[in-house]
Amino acid sequence: MEANNDAVLQSVITEREEANQARLEASLRAGANWFLWIAAISIINTVIILGQGNFRFVFGLGITSFVDEVGVALGAGGGGLAIIVNGLITGVFALFGVFARKGRKWAFYMGMSFYALDALLALVSGEILSVAFHAWAFFGILRGLKALSQLAASEVQEPAAVALRQAA
Repeated sequence: MEANNDAVLQSVITEREEANQARLEASLRAGANWFLWIAAISIINTVIILGQGNFRFVFGLGITSFVDEVGVALGAGGGGLAIIVNGLITGVFALFGVFARKGRKWAFYMGMSFYALDALLALVSGEILSVAFHAWAFFGILRGLKALSQLAASEVQEPAAVALRQAA
């Protein structure tokens, strides 16, 4: 009877660990996806501004907005230059998202550093709503990094936990 209780207890523990693992993996992906969304919206903003639209989404990068303004000021040739420069900037930002989704801490750290500098640019430019969005997005990215750290810690603890269960 005691062996049966141990098997049931082990099954419950395993289910909880798997559920926690799935929750952490979802948080990691959600945090990393912020990089991808911000990069995509920044490119959309570039297309809108260069297409002579009179609005932009506050969710984009401030540096790409600056490049857009320079491109518009340069005239016809400036638009193409702005697309190339912003393509490079958002491409790098999107790569942070791709590598962060793969569990690379450096991508989170580099992307967050870049995004913090972008928030400072928005602050200096007086874009308070953009700064508020940067803070909100930064928090979401930080939650992804925290989930990655928790996943890494659970992987280190997992072999020890298996050994303890087998010894019992």
